[in-house]
Amino acid sequence: MESYYPMLVSVAGKGTLVLLCAVTLNSAVRRSSASARHMLWMSALLAVPAVGLLSLLLPAWEPSVAGPVFQVTAALPGASSPAGGGMRDWLVAIWLAGALVLEARLLLGHAVMARVARRARSFRAPWLPAMLEEMDCRGSVTILASAPGSMPVSWSSCILLPADAAGWLEAQRRHVVLHELAHLRRRDGLWQLLAHAVCGLFWFHPLAWYARRQALRAAEQACDDLVLRLGASSADYAGSLLEVARRPVLTPAVAATAMAGSGGLEQRFRAILDDRTNRRTVTRRSAIGVTAAMTALLLPLAAIQAQQENPDEVHRIGNGVSSPTLIRKVEPQYTPEAKEAGIEGTVVLSIEVTAEGLADKIAVIRKLDPGLDKNAIAAVEQWRFRPGQKEGKPVRVKASVEVNFRLK
Repeated sequence: MESYYPMLVSVAGKGTLVLLCAVTLNSAVRRSSASARHMLWMSALLAVPAVGLLSLLLPAWEPSVAGPVFQVTAALPGASSPAGGGMRDWLVAIWLAGALVLEARLLLGHAVMARVARRARSFRAPWLPAMLEEMDCRGSVTILASAPGSMPVSWSSCILLPADAAGWLEAQRRHVVLHELAHLRRRDGLWQLLAHAVCGLFWFHPLAWYARRQALRAAEQACDDLVLRLGASSADYAGSLLEVARRPVLTPAVAATAMAGSGGLEQRFRAILDDRTNRRTVTRRSAIGVTAAMTALLLPLAAIQAQQENPDEVHRIGNGVSSPTLIRKVEPQYTPEAKEAGIEGTVVLSIEVTAEGLADKIAVIRKLDPGLDKNAIAAVEQWRFRPGQKEGKPVRVKASVEVNFRLK
């Protein structure tokens, strides 16, 4: 698992740059519409795993710079195992365990919502068809009845309204239904699913959770703006939101979008009651522009990543590449024939020390005796090294090894 450690560190580093760019842009365009801010945060979140995927697909920009070959002799002191390997294995294992737990939680939440939707009865009211027609959702949305006193939520193509919603005032039920229909029309359920999935993979990264929280709040504000653009009074809509906020969320928050379940209510109330709030939706031209800008940022980052993480790239000492260190050796064995003939000397081998500290691609460059040459290779295959490093990461390094045979 240690081989995954450099990739995780690098992707997390590149993702940090992307998320910091999103934080900076959000501060610069804080007066933009909630719909635009939601697109910004979701683009940044999805860019984090995209960096890792593109790093595997894009070629490196330049070959590495060659340096002098270093010498390792069999007389160096030994140790038992490569330093740091065990710790890196543990870190990768901890990351994987956390990711599996959070992704399983997400899947469980959707399974629970599917069961709730199957068991819920249809919500029927004479005023529903007109609202569905107004939002152009007739025939594509199912309205279901949930427990009385609960908070309205949307999931998949369903809206769960509390059974007591039939007795609400006309303005309140219109506000609530239009808000949840706005979620479905904007496909916020899908965006929320993707945001949760990304945070499950990068659960250790606080900026990922921050971006997710901001995206969820921006989505709620964007739905508020849509209801207000349809003619709702700001004061009346704020009152409806306040009434809904007092109700508990009885469905898994990780799977469903609740009208007042993502926090940030004070900020939403200010935006609702402020007539200067930008309530415009995102145009197709803006979406294309953001996609192009994100692509222009990701491609060079991913290409650099691909170059740094190529496990087969062979480096030479110098120009920022440190020397490997022999930490465990196995003494070569004399053959009976060579011992009887009294052969002594040195076998020089060419090897590549991998990022895991193993000897690879061993070749004899100075021969001594066929049997001793073979035994020298067999011994070096069992040697272990502390790998050479470049920019703090283990890399494959070219080396020359001298194996000495001396009769005592």
